[in-house]
Amino acid sequence: MEADTQKLANEFIPITDVIAKIIDTKTAIKQKLTRLKEIHGDFIKDNHSKKIFLICLESFHFQYKVMNFEMDNLHRNFILLTNRTYCDYYNLYGMLQKVFEEYEIVVPTEKVHPVYKDLEPFFEYKLEDVILVYTNALELISLLIVKLREKEQMVQKYLSKSQSGIRIANFINTLEYENNVMTDKISLYISYCEFFQSSQLKYFTKLYTKIKLLQDEINEEIVFHETPWDNTTIHENVTLQQVVEEQPVMQWEEEEELVGVSKEELDMSEWKQQPPKKNNKHKKR
Repeated sequence: MEADTQKLANEFIPITDVIAKIIDTKTAIKQKLTRLKEIHGDFIKDNHSKKIFLICLESFHFQYKVMNFEMDNLHRNFILLTNRTYCDYYNLYGMLQKVFEEYEIVVPTEKVHPVYKDLEPFFEYKLEDVILVYTNALELISLLIVKLREKEQMVQKYLSKSQSGIRIANFINTLEYENNVMTDKISLYISYCEFFQSSQLKYFTKLYTKIKLLQDEINEEIVFHETPWDNTTIHENVTLQQVVEEQPVMQWEEEEELVGVSKEELDMSEWKQQPPKKNNKHKKR
């Protein structure tokens, strides 16, 4: 049984690693979406003079909303999983406490984990809280195993005394029965943990795959050259391409500036820009 608890502790490490990766990925996506929202806000601030500009920027806002909507759904799924994980080990700890009361064993209270809120299935528990409640539950199982070993040694002690002719066979049988019951309870709690950890690893691994896929899609679609999220530099050919693509816009802006100018003023400005005509008539001799 001691080997089983050690195995449980080792198998819980991959779960915490996946949870940590999910948290890091969520943070990176949130930072990028925040930056995207700031850029959209700057566009609105600098181009609010005309309604047509705001209408054209709606596609940009919708792009942000779709990404943010997908991220919110994954975040809600993550909260649901962490909440359920905490609930499983919190309930297991409660069952183990009752066993300790039955065998009159003092429950250690050095590190107290938070109380689980039954009416808040989407309450977000920190990774540290999940680790703490799991550690406390596993510690109680280990203490039960220690208590079982003490009771088994006591049975061996009484067996040696019974060799002297003392009629305590029924007493020893009763002790062995209680030890068997305690052994079955410990095995049951270990089985609970094995099932919990197997299910949780599958759930969190699937969630990490989904959230990593979302991050890859966002990084492929959105590239910030001026931010630390993208360390690649803008090459000269990219800059030239941007300049060429902006020329029609610049030409449109120049034409827009002429709106509201009268025909006489436009003809006069064109006349001033034309070079003076040369006099081709020959002078009379």
